[in-house]
Amino acid sequence: MMRQRWQVAEPTPACQAPPLDRNRTEMVADAGLALMKKTAADILLTFPPRSLGPAERALVDEWLGRAGDVPMAYVSERRSDDPNLFGRVVITTGPGEKPSHLIHPPMDCISWLVISMEPPCQIQQFETLRDALNSVRPVFS
Repeated sequence: MMRQRWQVAEPTPACQAPPLDRNRTEMVADAGLALMKKTAADILLTFPPRSLGPAERALVDEWLGRAGDVPMAYVSERRSDDPNLFGRVVITTGPGEKPSHLIHPPMDCISWLVISMEPPCQIQQFETLRDALNSVRPVFS
């Protein structure tokens, strides 16, 4: 199981830019005013989500059924849904309806990104949907 974790950092001024961490894949672009860093996960998030297949949808349903303390998980598919959620697995683990996690399947990629919506925002990358779902609540062995 390949698992990588990134913490999304605030943009830093060019004069205060930290040295590159060898464990992170970053692209740096100088926009003239500030230094902008992009991790591999940030770049993958710009890819549109691919559609989930029937087996993947069934896995999300099975995971939700086994994760008794997770009140809501669904695949956002309606055109009227929030464009930031469309095509992603939306998971709510706390009270209220605000999403706590998004699972993003980037188009033309075989990885799954899990985005924690609570500060500090963290992005993890997994090779399978099963591992991505288990990172939110471990219910599959």
